[in-house]
Amino acid sequence: MKTETVVLDGGMGDELRKKFPDMPWDPFVMESHPDKVVDMHCDYIRAGATVIETWNYSVTEHWLRAQPQLATAPAAELHVIWERLTRLSMRLAKQAVQKMGAEGRVRVAGALPPLGASFCSETPMDLLTAEPVDVSQCYLDQATVLNDEGCDIFLVETCASVAFASAAVAACRTADPAKELWVSFTLQNTEAKVWSGETLSDAANGLNAIEGGEIGRASCRERV
Repeated sequence: MKTETVVLDGGMGDELRKKFPDMPWDPFVMESHPDKVVDMHCDYIRAGATVIETWNYSVTEHWLRAQPQLATAPAAELHVIWERLTRLSMRLAKQAVQKMGAEGRVRVAGALPPLGASFCSETPMDLLTAEPVDVSQCYLDQATVLNDEGCDIFLVETCASVAFASAAVAACRTADPAKELWVSFTLQNTEAKVWSGETLSDAANGLNAIEGGEIGRASCRERV
């Protein structure tokens, strides 16, 4: 059986804040300072990463709606901004791979981030209408855009419940049934359970029927 060592990059936002502490590091910086985002990706490639992740963890309509300037923006306007930033996150990651001459050696994982708060297992609510977010449609939008921009891997980020993971995986399979797919869960601080209370066995069993899927990282809320 062939085995492969995969080295994933680290947190982009934390490293950018350390490197440039006087700058406001939110997703809009991808438009105002794209060179710094590309260079951060390059730093991870130099450090040995064989997979880099798009920097769109906060690029969700939930996060955008929480910004004061967008609190009452029409949903259509919010969606346009979301799509523009999501596409840009893929393009900047690919630019870094090209800049490093690492095509064929380094792959880009397109991130499907949590649709609401990272550690909340409840269905997120639209902050303007107070209506539940259509989880399946949001994940499908994410997967479709990332696939359209040419991601090498789908990376479902920081799932707080098996239901979120299942919806995201279904969306990825719809966007591209053959593309490599990783899923990550966020764990409670004191128990090997996701934030919904489900065990890791529940998580594995919940995704077991998805051919070619792979349970990837399990992240904990507190870093050690």
